[in-house]
Amino acid sequence: MYNRGLMYVDLIPSNSFMCPKIYKNISKNFVTIFNVYFEGYVKKRYYEGCNNIDQIEFEYINNVKKLFGFYYANIQPLSGYIANVSIYNAVRKYLKLKTINILSLDVNHGGHISHDIKSNKEHYNFIHYTYNPESDNINYDEINSILKTSNIHLVVTGYSAGSYIINFDLINKMCKKFNALHLADISHISGLICAKLYPFNANDCDICMTTTHKSLRGYKGAIIFSNRHDISKAIDRSLFPNTQAGASYQSLLYNSYIAKHYWGSEEFNDYMKKVLYIKDIFVNKIQKKYKIIGLNHNNHMLLIDFYEYNINSQIIAKNLYRANIVTNYNTTYKDSSFNESTGLRIGFVNLASYNYPDTLIEELIDNILNIINDTINDVFEDKVQHYIDITKKFLDFQSTLFN
Repeated sequence: MYNRGLMYVDLIPSNSFMCPKIYKNISKNFVTIFNVYFEGYVKKRYYEGCNNIDQIEFEYINNVKKLFGFYYANIQPLSGYIANVSIYNAVRKYLKLKTINILSLDVNHGGHISHDIKSNKEHYNFIHYTYNPESDNINYDEINSILKTSNIHLVVTGYSAGSYIINFDLINKMCKKFNALHLADISHISGLICAKLYPFNANDCDICMTTTHKSLRGYKGAIIFSNRHDISKAIDRSLFPNTQAGASYQSLLYNSYIAKHYWGSEEFNDYMKKVLYIKDIFVNKIQKKYKIIGLNHNNHMLLIDFYEYNINSQIIAKNLYRANIVTNYNTTYKDSSFNESTGLRIGFVNLASYNYPDTLIEELIDNILNIINDTINDVFEDKVQHYIDITKKFLDFQSTLFN
């Protein structure tokens, strides 16, 4: 079976693997039947024979509402993209408008691709705010200015690349002042929020969305939250049957168990603290050589800026991959095209699972920095096998987790 944890050092921020102990417990307690299918919501199914599924989904919903402090939760979205599209459509229907104006973070400045859907301009007109390098945060003055001068219906906060603390409360107050709704996309930071390591309050937004497979370490899926009963009804109708049909039985089964037994537990909170601890080790070493965007803030990832070195970060990511280290190239606020990106995004949710000793983490960082340096100086080709041999030490250590 393919297992990235055995073949590569996985530093992708957008995915993680489940806590091994939780995974084993789920495997003991459930027999996963992969052809189970269901449509509709609790006690409102399109099929008979869904009593057990109703019970699991009902408990899952109640647990995540308590964990994140919301009155409403929809746990059925298959992905964050589908969840956001459902929210946009729900807002459009709720406001009874053909087209809504959505203000979101520019993708080149760290926004997610679902924050700029180009395929449906008839219904969604996206306007963008940017990252402010002087404050090392999003540009709050720009958001306020756009809200003041444009007829914005929905403001989307959250990022796919960055490490700064978003002031959700400030943006929510701006939205209320200018009669706009606020969607907080916390997909990358929800694990930190759940562990009380990132400031967030359920009252700081009208709608909230998170994926379950990033810092939460769950099965792939998403959750939509809200404290607005009027909007929540529109979200339910928008997701099913207008955006997707049946939900994932595997996601429901696994994540309901994880929500009950892991999210918010002392073990989970300690894991998230470990993620931040590893992040600090990376930052302390990398910042001596390269610029980091979002340097001084807590997150499970960091974004390294190579703009001044006049090199496409795709080349750096590919050379790291050739040495069996998986990262991803990413745009920074200085870039105009993803194909000419100068950022490298590194995440720590998987690394924290292995209980690396500090000395081994520092050796890994040195290896990464040496590969980057040799790539920039165009001497990597002569050392490929050398770096593969070095990485094997880390892979041997990681293999102990799966034995």
